[in-house]
Amino acid sequence: MKKSSGSSRRANSVAKKKEPWKGYDFDSMPELTEEQIASLRPVSKSEHKKLAIAVKRHVGRPRKPEAEKEELVSIRFSANFLQRLKEKARQEGYTAWQTYAKKVLAEHLK
Repeated sequence: MKKSSGSSRRANSVAKKKEPWKGYDFDSMPELTEEQIASLRPVSKSEHKKLAIAVKRHVGRPRKPEAEKEELVSIRFSANFLQRLKEKARQEGYTAWQTYAKKVLAEHLK
């Protein structure tokens, strides 16, 4: 079996993060002390709902409305053409050649 590094995609996968207790030996877990038990507090139903919503909430960039989403299209360019397109995009001040290509195509279609 291949040894995985801590920074690999597989080691940091969502499946591994969702089940942190999978394979955990609960029988060898130490008993809680009276002090630890006293520090625990009950959670109300409303508090529980808030926590459940917070856990399920989408994190990261907000989702675009359906009307603003762009259609994903695959297109093939020759290596020479793509290189020229990237150079031209850099000259025009674009960091992403795809954005430059969309601008040029939109202007051409007007």
